[in-house]
Amino acid sequence: MNKFHPLLLVSAMLGIFAMPSLAETPPPPMPEPVTSFGAAVSDGWLYVYGGNTGKAHEFNRDCVKGDFFRLKLSEGASWEKLPGGPGLLSCSLESWKGGVIRIGGMTASNAKGEKNDLHSTDEVLHFDPSKNAWEPLIPLPEPRSSHDSTILGDTLYVGGGWRLQGEGGETDGSNGEQWHRTLLSLDLRAPEKGWKSQPQPFEKRALAAVAYSGRVWFLGGIDSRDDLSTGVDWFDPASGHWGKGPDLPKSPMGGFGMAACVEGGQLFISPFSGKVSVLSADETHWETVTTLKPSRFFHHLLPMGGGRLIALGGSNDKGHVKDLEIVSVNPAPAKTSAAAISNHPSASSAAPKENAPGDAAWPQWRGTHRDGISSETGWPKNWSKDWSKDWPEGGPRVLWRAQVGAGMSSCVVAEGRVFTQGNDGNGSDSVFAFDAATGAALWKYTFPCASVPHEMSIVPAGPCATPTISDGRVTALSREGDLLCLDASKGQLIWRKNLISDLGGKRPVYGYAQSPLIDHDRIFLDVGSEPEKTGSTVALNAATGETLWRAGTGEAGWTPIRGDVQRGKARCIRSGRRTGALVTSHDGGRLLQRVDACICRAGCAGEQYGKRPRAAAGLGSRNCAECPRGLGAKAVRDAFQ
Repeated sequence: MNKFHPLLLVSAMLGIFAMPSLAETPPPPMPEPVTSFGAAVSDGWLYVYGGNTGKAHEFNRDCVKGDFFRLKLSEGASWEKLPGGPGLLSCSLESWKGGVIRIGGMTASNAKGEKNDLHSTDEVLHFDPSKNAWEPLIPLPEPRSSHDSTILGDTLYVGGGWRLQGEGGETDGSNGEQWHRTLLSLDLRAPEKGWKSQPQPFEKRALAAVAYSGRVWFLGGIDSRDDLSTGVDWFDPASGHWGKGPDLPKSPMGGFGMAACVEGGQLFISPFSGKVSVLSADETHWETVTTLKPSRFFHHLLPMGGGRLIALGGSNDKGHVKDLEIVSVNPAPAKTSAAAISNHPSASSAAPKENAPGDAAWPQWRGTHRDGISSETGWPKNWSKDWSKDWPEGGPRVLWRAQVGAGMSSCVVAEGRVFTQGNDGNGSDSVFAFDAATGAALWKYTFPCASVPHEMSIVPAGPCATPTISDGRVTALSREGDLLCLDASKGQLIWRKNLISDLGGKRPVYGYAQSPLIDHDRIFLDVGSEPEKTGSTVALNAATGETLWRAGTGEAGWTPIRGDVQRGKARCIRSGRRTGALVTSHDGGRLLQRVDACICRAGCAGEQYGKRPRAAAGLGSRNCAECPRGLGAKAVRDAFQ
């Protein structure tokens, strides 16, 4: 059958999740059945620390454990015991540099049968597997337990929880607790700078925290009035703003003692009901995808990769749950869509070998070489005569569609996925990933971005640039100069820069529109500069965002940069609103050639000189008949060939 051409992916329809059972050997049960413990997956290992083996509300030195174990997920033969520490209840573990970080928790100083003598701790330690040892990090500003934590980028966030202060604990409450009202953050690249603190809009404990879509999310818990919570709050570090997500689905215990994690760029939750739900792509509701058997709370739900989650620990009305459970949350194979394509009237017996929808790569603006040409074969030579005549009235049948908001970003395709950008009209941009065959929403990364790019209402809203896919990463640019590098499979943020605040660029009058060019592990972009200042074009390390070189002067253009090789040397071709067309060296930005023509992306700069409008030709477009410097597209092409 014919391949499913990426240029046909102009609309989408949400897919349905299927939950197939896994044909694999079940993992061994937990060494000790515990609740309220720390757990994390790091470098293929599942780590578990501490927890409570006692009955509900039973706390003593014997049942609050300090044991530390790990299990190799790819093998799963047996648990390995590691150096432990103090008995801790409700500490948190986070994956970091192949090991784990342990944060806070509660100790029990009393013996069994004695009155509870419970103390929260401020300890923060890193376990290094290569040394098989714990190393201290900067302690919390105050002891904290029954909290949760997550890592976004290189920053560790700790939210919720309370402070318990010993037997009787009579301080400001009859139970000796002090509820925390602050969100803490620690830059793990420079921990010596210490913790930062800021207000959080809730007082809750026994909640779940995850890093998702560039934000830190806090879900469920119980509040300081002992009311079970189904609320969802998120914090955006880039803007410093708090927001609300959709309330959790109704459950017998609300979100008390729930678990949450991110897998495949999607946010999953697991409350006491046992139902595992996923946050919708538009972040308006939750969709149930499977059910844990048995149900549990005060447990953990962790990502295994490959669309699988593992549930461990916790308890229910029958007691502690010792067995681990693995569930799949992969989208169902799109056999129906593939069949529909193979039965299309245009399918030819001489077509290339069968390919799944989306196999053909269209990884950047205008395709692989930025020339609008596909290397695929087997398609009609004359589309208007050989293809469209077989279409039903109104055009080809829609296979799927999706709402992504406003914008002029194109779709790109790589490894069976479709990527694009959009603005929600309420101050946020999003980068989306969909399954090319089914249209199933795979992930969505949202960040603050103005919805009105210009005071003139005729200027369209939303992102103008198209994402670029390279080496398993998605690089996207907003109108306001937010340059993001995301994991293409999970949608997680790898790095982020702003062309203005971080790179000293100057915003074009209608905002940035260049689709990032990635070549030889480098990103090339026009960031713009003030007159007479050098640095309008930059080259960045595609993996880290590090600036490699800056060169050139003048305003940023809207035409995406092109790259090619001439006489064995790589070069970049770009254009600016007032700089004309420029050819620069790939490795240092040295100017090789210049054509003094006014060139822009749209074909008309819309600029007024006195009372007479001045046109500007796009590269390969019409001549600049009225532009004082308008040599036109033909002259530009001739000069560069």
